[in-house]
Amino acid sequence: SPSLARSAMQIAEGYVWGNQRDSKNMLAYEAPKKILPALSQHGPNVDIKDGLNAIRKGGEDTSAVVVGSTGIQLDNPVQHGQGTFTWTIRKSKSNDGLGIYVGIADGQTDFLSNCWGKAWAMGCHSCNLFEWNDACDRGQIIYGGLPGSAESLTDGSTITVKVDLSASPRTLSFSINGGDFITADGCELPTSVRPFCKLAGFDGDAVTLTYDDVCSRTASLDSTQKDLNIADVTEKWNRTERITPDSITSFLA
Repeated sequence: SPSLARSAMQIAEGYVWGNQRDSKNMLAYEAPKKILPALSQHGPNVDIKDGLNAIRKGGEDTSAVVVGSTGIQLDNPVQHGQGTFTWTIRKSKSNDGLGIYVGIADGQTDFLSNCWGKAWAMGCHSCNLFEWNDACDRGQIIYGGLPGSAESLTDGSTITVKVDLSASPRTLSFSINGGDFITADGCELPTSVRPFCKLAGFDGDAVTLTYDDVCSRTASLDSTQKDLNIADVTEKWNRTERITPDSITSFLA
């Protein structure tokens, strides 16, 4: 209905894509400001579009990095160190995921610095596990970390990343296109992590990040406004707070 469409538009406009001011306080949100988790700090040759799209724009492979604005933390009383998020390959030069790596980075890193600390990710071309001592440098394969695959991931493929920091040892798992989760071996995870991607392939390669514990959204806020409804917005929007119809009315007032 027209009234519902107007309400949905107001609600969509009432939120802003999150971009942490202080990367060390990655999980700190200040009420009553509402921030939707999004892509955050990134290398100089990565463009961010509509909050959740990362696009490679020339430059060096090592600097083509990006992290999410929030992540998963062991001592979070709601998360208990558990959570998932999904990367979607929007474009790779040869439709084979070459040079695209998706996974997690150490959330305690100062992402405003030139050294991003450790990261672990699956290569989308061969589905092997890689690690970086400095996410802004060159990585190396962890042999046997994942089974690997003779088939590369094509454009449109989804990679869901699941983290359990409460497990002993802490676990990192990957699911491709909704399949079974496969737990990676050979990675010692910290107590907090953030979504991480390295676009070390080609100019124009692109991915989208989706947080699985917030309002369901596609890559573009504009493209979802026409489909947005109030029920969607009452879903859990971040790790600590659930929005109610009353709080929406108060927020928009």
